[in-house]
Amino acid sequence: MKRLFIAIKINPNDAYKNIHTSFKQNFKSDNITWVNLDVTHLTLKFLGETQENKIEEIDQILNKITLNFNSFELNVNNIGIFGSKYEPRVIWLGIEKSEHLENLVKAIFDQLETIGFTKDRQNFVPHLTLGRIKNIADKKAFQNQIDLFKNKEIQKIKVTEFHLYESILHKTGPQYFGLKSYILR
Repeated sequence: MKRLFIAIKINPNDAYKNIHTSFKQNFKSDNITWVNLDVTHLTLKFLGETQENKIEEIDQILNKITLNFNSFELNVNNIGIFGSKYEPRVIWLGIEKSEHLENLVKAIFDQLETIGFTKDRQNFVPHLTLGRIKNIADKKAFQNQIDLFKNKEIQKIKVTEFHLYESILHKTGPQYFGLKSYILR
């Protein structure tokens, strides 16, 4: 079994890195697990524990999907949290609504459902995780920091490909390995 997911690799620009650094420095005494910038990605579909013999079927489906999609741009222009301002769980950067992205994700969900991968119960919320929050002492200061970056142009991303990754969990955090790449037209 392999723990798999499909994602777009993101190379953070300076504005993205500055936000990441600002939060890390301002909340270094809090219990937050920060995502390493080298593994920044936009998850399109989490497949979870997958039989290795399914990888070939997944690969065939994802290759077919690329035939119907051109490359496109995404705009990173928001910041937010999952959870509530009283109990934040994840801090993330948001992606502006994109019909191209929504159509790609729908095609992935629909086609993978034909081989037994159920559609996610929740709506797809495109985001780039900055950190996973266990505890924050000063939630008001945290919210004020978030408000500084709300609705700001952060980064434009040219999406020319996506990838099938394996995730191996370690005590120090997950390690990601690219298994396959899928080039858009």
